[in-house]
Amino acid sequence: MYKETTQYIDNKGLIKFDDNWKFTFGPIIGAEKPNFYHSSWQEIDLPHDFSIDQAYSKAGEAQSAYKLGGIGWYRKFFRIEDIKNTFIYFDGIYSDAYIYINGEFIGDHHYGYTPFIIDISSYLYEDRENLLAIRVENHIPNSRWYSGSGIYRSVYILNYDDVFVEPFTFKVDNSDLRLDKVNLSYSFKLKNTTNRQMKLKTIVSIKDKTTKDLIGLDEKNIVIEENLDIKETFPIAYPKLWDVDDPSLYEINLQILTSDKCLYEKTIDYGFSYIDKDPDLGFFLNGKATKLKAVCMHHDQGALGACDYKESIYRQLSLLKKMGANAIRITHNPGSRNLIDLCNKMGFLVIEEIFDGWVLPKNNDYNDYSLYFDKKISDDTLYMSHKYMTWAEYDLKMTIHRDYNDPSIFMYSLGNEILGGTSWIGASDYPRIGDFLIKSLREIDQKRLITIGDNVLRDWDNPIFVKIEDNITANNGLVGINYGEDDRLDQMHEDHKDWSLWVSESSSAINSRSVYDISENNETKGFELTSYDESKVGWGSLSSEARYRVISRDFVIGEAIWTGFDYLGEPTPWNGMIRGDIFGWPAPKSSYFGIIDTAGIPKDRYYFYMSQWSKENVLHILPSWNKDQVKIIDGKVRVDIYSNAKSLELFFKNENGEEESLGSKTFEKHTTKAGHSYQTVVGERGHKSLYMTWYLPYEDGTIFAKAYDENGKIIEDTICLLYTSPS
Repeated sequence: MYKETTQYIDNKGLIKFDDNWKFTFGPIIGAEKPNFYHSSWQEIDLPHDFSIDQAYSKAGEAQSAYKLGGIGWYRKFFRIEDIKNTFIYFDGIYSDAYIYINGEFIGDHHYGYTPFIIDISSYLYEDRENLLAIRVENHIPNSRWYSGSGIYRSVYILNYDDVFVEPFTFKVDNSDLRLDKVNLSYSFKLKNTTNRQMKLKTIVSIKDKTTKDLIGLDEKNIVIEENLDIKETFPIAYPKLWDVDDPSLYEINLQILTSDKCLYEKTIDYGFSYIDKDPDLGFFLNGKATKLKAVCMHHDQGALGACDYKESIYRQLSLLKKMGANAIRITHNPGSRNLIDLCNKMGFLVIEEIFDGWVLPKNNDYNDYSLYFDKKISDDTLYMSHKYMTWAEYDLKMTIHRDYNDPSIFMYSLGNEILGGTSWIGASDYPRIGDFLIKSLREIDQKRLITIGDNVLRDWDNPIFVKIEDNITANNGLVGINYGEDDRLDQMHEDHKDWSLWVSESSSAINSRSVYDISENNETKGFELTSYDESKVGWGSLSSEARYRVISRDFVIGEAIWTGFDYLGEPTPWNGMIRGDIFGWPAPKSSYFGIIDTAGIPKDRYYFYMSQWSKENVLHILPSWNKDQVKIIDGKVRVDIYSNAKSLELFFKNENGEEESLGSKTFEKHTTKAGHSYQTVVGERGHKSLYMTWYLPYEDGTIFAKAYDENGKIIEDTICLLYTSPS
């Protein structure tokens, strides 16, 4: 006999709501009603992506991995004891979500990447079960990459007492860390629903997250009628600073108490840091010159689809950290709480991108968020909304509210290539839209940097974008140039002396893993691309080109490599924006841009970046020394070595075990005015001097290398691969 699973909630605070859902695919009529019989539906736990399980289809587009969307229904029964003030909090649903409680429609939301909250207190029964039903629609085409569909991030119940701190209102700031004495400021909105005056105590404490040492405490007695805005400041001991190499965190605890009871408690992670920027010398974190060694990241997890599993995100970030990356540009949408929390703990700076485009659809994706961007919400059913807000304002502000206290987030991006792939109709209005977004953001957050990723100014000083970037600069921002190249970056630095420049999207090298063939156009048989650093898109740069461009110019703050991982969709050079099998079937379903593939296995250029970015000893040789895999040109095989040692010696061991030295090469060190260092091969110039190359006749055997430090001593503990031909 079918038995319903009901979640019982008898505690207060943040309660995870991910288990024991029912799901079905299709436009079901009446599924929002409590008496609808759903025993045949699929039993699932969240997160859930109903696109990833669908078959690849020629009815889809290459850019979205030939996966389709559709309509999905989710249902969950629950019961709450002692209902006072209860909210439901969604971290992200893709994309059009329609929410019902006990058969009654209570709100909708249309941006698949931003959080939203609904007060459900008045819709709930206390003496019986309640039903939450959600209809999710994903109408393609609406995305330039694989989006997934459904409730792909976590859901929470916020269950509070009569007195509580309103969600997303507890905000913490610190005074100038350049000074010896430090104050901590905090604010929150306190709500009292008892209809009587109450005398309360507030306690805010701050402890080292690791040692639990207390560095500050503030206690206040307050009287509240109905609503009260609290703003306080108190001194603390000088804290350890949060840094990409040592992400020191503190726990800040807030309590609201009566004489005999704790009515509300919340603990957040917080980190202390300060940043500076200089148009000539670049970016400084805690007073130290720092290059942004960033990667761009889409949200999918390869075969897992869009499901926001913390464990899989951790695996990705761990590989990127080992490579030496210090920043993540979340592209082209806000990230999940799981991602942000991990970046706080692991020491990644985060550029959180709020939007991709604005009011015009991109790449003929006529169902994308531009349908809602400047439209009025028209009601106030969503928490923190009002009927005069646009959807863009609401989604931007909810993201800023959610992530206000996170130490990893140092910059918000308001858009990416905002007119790319559009009709440009009404483009002259974009500076006004940009100004509105900046003002909306600054209503909440006055401290973080802002930027956009722009691909127009990389070619010429378009007046629309000059105006936008001047406004960003005037509002404490960085000028982000996607795929900015040498001469153009130099010219912009000369013409706009107040602009702080960074390459917001960089490289777009395209490679397969362990493919060592190479031809004129770098494409090999079977939809494969060479693993040598010789393959890129027409608008992009090789990995070494992009790195050399940034490290040799102090005024370029850093780069965000496109991309850290391969992602589903956009399989350039076999991409397509129209439905169908343009290049034959089966066709590639995922990108080639990643430094790491969708399975989490590094490509060869992972070790190039590791040799440039990491502090670990690196020695990596390519290709594999296998006659069936190497490309022999004019009787020789190209051998590249990525290393950060002082010098290298390459050896060949034949099948009889006899070793032969093939010669040595040495790097020389360069240090810029701002203090950034890099190495080039002695006697060589340009981007290819960042690594070493030999041309060798092929013979069965083994090639290997030895790395030496500045004193000529062999470095034993290198991260390397040894390539041997098969016996």
